[in-house]
Amino acid sequence: MEANPVIMAKITVSIVIGGFIVLLMQLYNLLVLKPKLLRAKLQRQGIRGPSPSFFFGNIPEMKRIQLQVHATPKTTATKEYDHPDAIAHDWPSTIFPHLEQWRNEYGPIFLYSSGNIQLLCITDPEIVKEISLCTSLTLGKPSYLSKDRGPLLGQGILSSNGSIWAHQRKIIAPELYIDKVKGMVNLMVDSTTSMLRNWESKIENEGGIADIKINEDLRSLSADIISRACFGSNYSQGEEIFLKLNTLQGIMSKGNVGVPGFRFLPSKNNRAMWKLEEEINSMILKVVKQRTEASYEKDLLQMVLEGAKKQNLKGGIRGPSPSFFFGNIPEMKRIQLQVHSTPKTSAIKECDHPDAIAHDWPSTLFPHLEQWRNKYEMVKEISLCTSLTLGKPSYLSKDRGPLLGQGILSSNGAIWAHQRKSIAPELYIDKVKGMVNLMVDSTFSMLRSWESRIENEGGIADIEIIEDFRSLSADIISRACFGSNYSQGEEIFLKLKALQGIITKGNIGGVPDFRFLPRKNNRAMWKLEEEINSMILKVVKQRTEASYEEDLLQMILEGAKSNIGYYGPSTDSSRDKFIVDNCKSIYFAGYETTAITASWSLMLLAAHPEWQARARAEVLEIVGDSLPDANMLRNMKTLTMVIQETLRLYPPAAFVVREALEDITFKDIMISKGITMQIPIPILQQHYDLWGPDAHKFNPERFAHGIVGACKTPQAYMPFGVGSRVCAGQHFAMIELKVILSLILSKFCFSLSPAYQHSPAFRLVIVPEHGVTLRVRTA
Repeated sequence: MEANPVIMAKITVSIVIGGFIVLLMQLYNLLVLKPKLLRAKLQRQGIRGPSPSFFFGNIPEMKRIQLQVHATPKTTATKEYDHPDAIAHDWPSTIFPHLEQWRNEYGPIFLYSSGNIQLLCITDPEIVKEISLCTSLTLGKPSYLSKDRGPLLGQGILSSNGSIWAHQRKIIAPELYIDKVKGMVNLMVDSTTSMLRNWESKIENEGGIADIKINEDLRSLSADIISRACFGSNYSQGEEIFLKLNTLQGIMSKGNVGVPGFRFLPSKNNRAMWKLEEEINSMILKVVKQRTEASYEKDLLQMVLEGAKKQNLKGGIRGPSPSFFFGNIPEMKRIQLQVHSTPKTSAIKECDHPDAIAHDWPSTLFPHLEQWRNKYEMVKEISLCTSLTLGKPSYLSKDRGPLLGQGILSSNGAIWAHQRKSIAPELYIDKVKGMVNLMVDSTFSMLRSWESRIENEGGIADIEIIEDFRSLSADIISRACFGSNYSQGEEIFLKLKALQGIITKGNIGGVPDFRFLPRKNNRAMWKLEEEINSMILKVVKQRTEASYEEDLLQMILEGAKSNIGYYGPSTDSSRDKFIVDNCKSIYFAGYETTAITASWSLMLLAAHPEWQARARAEVLEIVGDSLPDANMLRNMKTLTMVIQETLRLYPPAAFVVREALEDITFKDIMISKGITMQIPIPILQQHYDLWGPDAHKFNPERFAHGIVGACKTPQAYMPFGVGSRVCAGQHFAMIELKVILSLILSKFCFSLSPAYQHSPAFRLVIVPEHGVTLRVRTA
């Protein structure tokens, strides 16, 4: 009996030691063995890439390359943009210099690591085409979208997979079909008119011309339109959500994706993200509560609510060798550092000549991809793949979890299918046509502020357009999709923007469990995520308590009722998660991308006055003294070409990412389950072999005969994604852009302000780092 305590102590020690050994084995499998086996399968097929380091993969090398590129003096930076070539559009080599470097070194298909995420970068057009045609749910969204980007995306339509995504898509997509979007034209016109009145006032106050920083105005406009069109007139709430989403986006853009455990650490960034996520979720649920307690028209929010109810080296592939734990992140940083330390000869400030602005930015932003790639054929095959076996990478819902959650942007399989079913119908072209008046109304509101400023500044004013466009986009998406809850929506947008910023500051992803570490970034993300989720739930609560028209928010609410266990047991918590994740996806995708694209479009038109004159002449001929409607927008061929060329040179998203949810083969290359495929959109869309010798030039004429006539491999043009996961809201986005740009062209002439600095930057989307300031006068 006396020996019992000794025996028990020995047993306890043995259990502890055994548990520790098991834990070490699990960590070894996660951090070393599994990544090594995945890489070995591709290396046996000839795929190479930079050697990854332990834990961080190639993140350190990526940062080193980026630092080198950014440290390089911009020797030709001047202040004149009179020549159209003064603005260089080859920005990918600056923003992604590691991709440029690795593409050149290892070929068009190469392998690198972001933490413990193994990324197969594909710039082979034939494989891209095959992927784009793949409709199998086996090709899903990466898991990091709902993990590392969880506070922003959750498990919404942007990040989910399989049956979850299918359910979401079924709910959301019909609300964005072209017939529905046509019905939103008046709403878009109304919002845009409001912005233009502000511009007119500013121009008048400044003596007939004013410098207007358009990006923030366009953000507000976009938020207004999406709030009114999709969330059933809950614009005031929508505006608050947009602001918080914007903040969350900013925080998340600072973080590393895929670094193991980093998203769980209470760092400053993570705490901010968690707080924002909680606030946004709460605000969204508040909107939902209002919707469920009242009678609303059937909009996108209503579709989501209804959806929630129903749901409850043989092939020659090479790449850089990864390091332990960090994969190829160190090498990616090294290449980026090299590129950024090199003098930027194309970035100049004299923009009077259209060639003064260089558009070959991908080799700067993603130089490692440029260095590693050399072929593109596989892109075609991937783009043609509609199989759900090709899903979104898991890191989208992990490392990007605070931003994307498990929404439609990051989910896979049944979850994604359910989300798509709920959301897509609200964005069909017939529904979007019905939103034109709403878009016109929101845009006019912004233009009135421009007119006022131009008037106050003596007839001409410098206007920073980015924030105006963000506000406009937030207004439109709030009104069109969330029932005009704009004030709440705006706050959500701001917090999402902050969260996006935090996320983009971190490693690109894959470093095991970095998202769990309480670092500054992670703490900021957690805080923002909590705030955003809270705000969204607040909007939802208001919706459920009131009577609303049927909009996208209503469809999300209805989709939540049929949430047949995709998020686990059918509980209030799983229902709220379905609603929050998908509302964040709509807020983020519908607000930020439209505002940024509108800003890039105006920048390019300002740098190319001949195209500005052509587009204006077309608008005035078609519209005359009236306001644009859906039929008029369909006839604006020149404006469509301008938008298509803008999306080619400056696509909102930098990558198409898919994760093999099962073993899948493209172009005789067997891609094992768990491998994430990455297609760098800007590099493909500026490749000389596909687009000709003027690939880096702004030339809308290339789209005169459509996409097929513009590109040797049409599937290489993918601003709205590829395959079964193509953007459900593309009709909404195109019509909204036409409304905004046509109204601006009809009222204003503009050139680039001397204050404009051409500097594309990667903040989860491609943004103008210093904004876009135009010198504006009334037409």
